[in-house]
Amino acid sequence: MSIENFKLIINHLKPKTQYNILALLRSLLNYAYSHEWLDRVPKIKMPRIQILDSRYAYLKTDWEIESFLIGCKSVNHQLFVLCATAINTGMRQVSWLD
Repeated sequence: MSIENFKLIINHLKPKTQYNILALLRSLLNYAYSHEWLDRVPKIKMPRIQILDSRYAYLKTDWEIESFLIGCKSVNHQLFVLCATAINTGMRQVSWLD
C-alpha cells in the first residue's frame, strides 16, 4: 500500500487526527530506517492544520495576568517562574513539525 492510498483511507478523519497518524507513521519509518530495516524513508506530505484556535482568549488585562500568576504560585514555585517568564517575554508555543 502506498502512502497516498493510506491517506485516502484516513481521509474521513479530522485533519488533526490525520496529522497525528501520519506523524506517527513518519516516526516509525524513520526508526526503521535508523535500524537499517529500510533502504529509504518515503516522503510523507503532511496535511496543513490550524495549530492555534483563533477563538482563544489570551490574558489581556493586568488583573487577568496577576490572577493567573497567583494561581500558578499556589501550585508551585517552578510553575510560577515558567509562566511569569512566558508572559513577560512573549514566549509562545512553537510547532517544530512545520
